[in-house]
Amino acid sequence: MSDLLATGIPIKSLKQDRLVAVEAAGRSFLATLHEGRPVVFPAQCPHAAGDLAQGTLRRGRIDCPVHGWRFDLVSGRALYPPDESCRLRLLETAVVDGLLFVRLP
Repeated sequence: MSDLLATGIPIKSLKQDRLVAVEAAGRSFLATLHEGRPVVFPAQCPHAAGDLAQGTLRRGRIDCPVHGWRFDLVSGRALYPPDESCRLRLLETAVVDGLLFVRLP
């Protein structure tokens, strides 16, 4: 667990289809719950660095507000445009004593 970083976010504060800003090691991430499990990913779109905090989150996907790219929150795979190789980096998470921890790449 020594390589996990505390986010300071209580797991109970995460809700399905609601984004919470997370700071870890000086970088910005977003956290949410999907099917009862925490999901954490960079706040910048991997395609054009759009602010995903301004995007639309629903049904297990996040839509970038800049170009409308859509990413799956389970695999990180781009859903739109189809057949795109750009992926959303999903961070490994753990819950310890009710707090969300992340492992940075």
